[in-house]
Amino acid sequence: MMMSKLIDITMTSTLRPNIIRMTLKSFCKNMLTERSRYRLIINIDPIGENIKPKEVLKVAEEYFDNILYNYADVPGFSKAVIWCWQQVQAEYIFHIEDDWELLIPINIDSMITILDNHPDMAGLRLNKENTKKSKCSTRHGYAPHLKLSLNPTLFKGSFIKGVVPLMSVDRNPEKQLRPSKSLLGEYMRKWSHGIYTKESHRIIVKDIGRLWMDNSRYHKKTGFLYWEKDNGNI
Repeated sequence: MMMSKLIDITMTSTLRPNIIRMTLKSFCKNMLTERSRYRLIINIDPIGENIKPKEVLKVAEEYFDNILYNYADVPGFSKAVIWCWQQVQAEYIFHIEDDWELLIPINIDSMITILDNHPDMAGLRLNKENTKKSKCSTRHGYAPHLKLSLNPTLFKGSFIKGVVPLMSVDRNPEKQLRPSKSLLGEYMRKWSHGIYTKESHRIIVKDIGRLWMDNSRYHKKTGFLYWEKDNGNI
């Protein structure tokens, strides 16, 4: 029997223990089922509820034995992503934020097989919307997608290790990870991206963080770099 490949999980998190528990519970039940196979790399930004960062770490420890963590001094989305990606070692990296729910069982090895069969594919994203069926999605289990997204995505480690030295903490990570004439943009041109559809063409992951933002003083603006309060940036 072929040994399962070890996977690093990179997670950007805030001080919302109930949200992260819902996220980790759904993913560890439906996808990340082999506890010893995964290492969690988590950045915890000091923003959210009035608790200490270690309370979020305690939640993570309910689901993972191998954890590398960072308590950030100030919150920053780009800084969080870059710190997490600088720590990766595995051949495959599953990236996730702390406020997603996985709705159905997903076979991560099936995703790995698709990535292995496509040398230029950087990652496969889990679907947050219904995707129309096509010959490619029905036959090969994925739908091509033009843009990289930081919604829950399985990336090749080689892509992450190549891209992170080129990233800036001063720009939204999703915005800067686009093909362009810059050095980073030229690197992005070498890669393709996909949406995983083998288990379902319907919605696979649900954003569960919007309600929290609606009920708090915190929000994100377009081009998000930092959390904002009603009374100014933080």
